[in-house]
Amino acid sequence: MTAKEKLDEVQAGLTQFLKPLGFRKSSRNYNRTEEEGIVQVINLQAGMYEIGPPLPAPVQYWRPNLYRQFTVNIGVWVSDLEMAEPKGSRPKFLNEARCSIRTRLSNLAGHPDLWWSLDEPKEKILKDIIGLLERDGLPFLEAFSTREKIIAEWVQFNESKITLTNRSRLDVGIMLATAGRQSEAVNLLEGYLRAVVHKGHYEYVHELAKRLGLTLHV
Repeated sequence: MTAKEKLDEVQAGLTQFLKPLGFRKSSRNYNRTEEEGIVQVINLQAGMYEIGPPLPAPVQYWRPNLYRQFTVNIGVWVSDLEMAEPKGSRPKFLNEARCSIRTRLSNLAGHPDLWWSLDEPKEKILKDIIGLLERDGLPFLEAFSTREKIIAEWVQFNESKITLTNRSRLDVGIMLATAGRQSEAVNLLEGYLRAVVHKGHYEYVHELAKRLGLTLHV
């Protein structure tokens, strides 16, 4: 069975689990809308084509062969945030790369980068993934299913549990401004700017603030 055929087989089982929960499928992506302008995304990312015989150490560590493996990405797309980085019209179906709130299912489960081998039995793969979705993935999506929840929780969650960047402060600042909560937006964006060292990005945030009708004093 080819890698595509095996992944199709696994995905068919995953669709049976996700469809009753309100997720629609297109290609390797699932979308669910909980609030207007907010779309929850689950994505299956397949490893690249086979790259040849095993590589010697240390090359294999920074160029792993992920052929016949796949991982699961999770994201939340928020329409308000598109004004920061316009990406053209919204497609009918969104992928995880388009989301501002995004992570890997394995990260939520405490694994740095977990990929499933398509040579494993389908039943084992589905049990693992569905178990992690129920325990970590779906609660993550529920935690950020509305604007109010994102505004209230995203900064703290991002910085304490996922520890990506302070970009979440910029995202929430934009959402506060579009919700008419200008003073809160100014406070958050000024705090964000105090950690910015790149001049170009500093100027970008000030320009964005002007478009949001905000005046920053940092």
